Amino acid sequence: MLDGRRISPRKGQGLLTAREAERVQGWIRDKCPDQLKLPYMLWTAPVVREVIRRRLGKELGESTIRLYLERWGFTPQKPMSRATQRSDAAITRWLHQEYPVIARRAKREKALICWGDETGISNQDQIGRGYAPKGKTPLVNKTIRKFTTSMISAVNNRGLMRFMCFKGALNAALFIAFLKRLIESIPEKVFLIVDNLRVHHAVKVRKWPDHLVGSFSAKFSNAT
Repeated sequence: MLDGRRISPRKGQGLLTAREAERVQGWIRDKCPDQLKLPYMLWTAPVVREVIRRRLGKELGESTIRLYLERWGFTPQKPMSRATQRSDAAITRWLHQEYPVIARRAKREKALICWGDETGISNQDQIGRGYAPKGKTPLVNKTIRKFTTSMISAVNNRGLMRFMCFKGALNAALFIAFLKRLIESIPEKVFLIVDNLRVHHAVKVRKWPDHLVGSFSAKFSNAT
């Protein structure tokens, strides 16, 4: 065991008490290094070693740090990106208060709920993993020419996706063109839920349903 027993007789390596181990785990779990006034953005074994040295005054070997991390259940992982403007409280409120209202209305009006979003596509992206003998990494041959395009899509709650590719940045005219194609391809009324991208709130987009007539107009509802 690591706590309560010396891992190595090497002078100066030191050990963490149970209380100190809990504190270190809390720092790693709840904070990023820069929030602890360290000049790093992500946790690595050397960074954990440094925070222990600075805050607890103990010099531990890097191999010992890795053993601690393994025992605590921490593994190297690719970080996810998250917008600094994200509000967990607003997301919870929307999921538990606003979305149920939309869902009930969609059911009452026999409408199809779709979720809209935009993304970029590149022929250089490699998605997924494949099995191969240990030590023999699979090789994927690709052209050195890079092709990129943009895509706007709408996915319903059953996973059916409708999308349109376009060049350049999304603007109001392109967004409206997609909306027209979307409602023409779906027989039911459409409730489209989108994020707060500026183009979704453009004046032309907000006024567009007013120019629709008859059943064509009745098929579209924009829930942002």
